[in-house]
Amino acid sequence: YVGLKREEGLDNDPFWRTEFVFSPDGDPNSAEVFKRRGITHFWNPPGVFGDECYLAPKAGVPNEVIFVGGGAEYGHSEWPYRKQLVTWLKETYGNRYTKYGWPETFVRNEDLNRLYANSKIAIGDFVCLNFTHQKYWSDRIFETVGRGGFIIHPFIEGLQDCFIPGKELVFYKFGDFVELKEKIDYYLLHDAEREEIRKAGFERVKKDHTYTSRLQSMLDRVFSGGQ
Repeated sequence: YVGLKREEGLDNDPFWRTEFVFSPDGDPNSAEVFKRRGITHFWNPPGVFGDECYLAPKAGVPNEVIFVGGGAEYGHSEWPYRKQLVTWLKETYGNRYTKYGWPETFVRNEDLNRLYANSKIAIGDFVCLNFTHQKYWSDRIFETVGRGGFIIHPFIEGLQDCFIPGKELVFYKFGDFVELKEKIDYYLLHDAEREEIRKAGFERVKKDHTYTSRLQSMLDRVFSGGQ
């Protein structure tokens, strides 16, 4: 909400006026915004459902580079980077790149696990203004890694506390397509190293980042009176 047009909803949506408000926005600036509006807010990142957190078997010839979600047609006025990213991927990797998601096709449930298991590299993206908004990310990261995908994602301050960089997740500097290409090309060639990171990231998500863990954190907070 904070920093986007939808911030206006902080004054109107009734769920911001409950006794305990949990959201995935842990940015210090956001904390001040919530405080000024009298919102009792606690940071709780997203996760992945435990039943969906498993490694599907590999089969056939894998995709090389994929993106899952809306692509160049993604018309978010506050996030033009998506169009730049997927356009660059298509122009750079041609038929080695495949986009899944709206409007071509939706991939859900066990099909999504199979897709990630049978793709070498997934590229991550979501709306986080210039990726300078600290401690905020969507469930895309945990969904991808927890369902067995190897993801390269822009670095966000705070993610290094969830994953060991280069060991459980691979980052690149937001907007740096030179670095992104270097990392894509490197991991396309280094299968064993990529697979080691993929499995280590999966184990981290399964251990620490399912919604069972997130709900337990919420309950602990509530029953401690917000302490």
